[in-house]
Amino acid sequence: MNRTRAPKISATLIALSLTYLTFLIFAGCISSRSDVTYGPEGCPPRKETLKQIETGRTTEAWLLSTLGEPTSRTVADGSEVFKYHYTRKSDNSFAIAPFLHLRDEDTDYTSLYFELKDGTVSKFWKED
Repeated sequence: MNRTRAPKISATLIALSLTYLTFLIFAGCISSRSDVTYGPEGCPPRKETLKQIETGRTTEAWLLSTLGEPTSRTVADGSEVFKYHYTRKSDNSFAIAPFLHLRDEDTDYTSLYFELKDGTVSKFWKED
């Protein structure tokens, strides 16, 4: 009798085949997303813009033309304080369907304050 033997398959070939098969199964199921949105005030001014502000020199007109109308104005003791409030929301997600879904939501708040005396910035600061 003539018996035919089945070819031997090496363990390495089996491992590579399973890895390839796993990759094919999950390749279409991986997704990620990242969204950043700002509140109605828009995004905060860049550092380069804020570096241009000098106490005793920067005027109310410059602030209004560069930063727009402040979120609020307060008058006290002969000075006026402009407050600019900004909100930044980020939403990040990563998924390997249907096994894993990670989500991270974050909200950052920034406020800029400018104290004005006689129409000129006398002091300014930032709060995060």
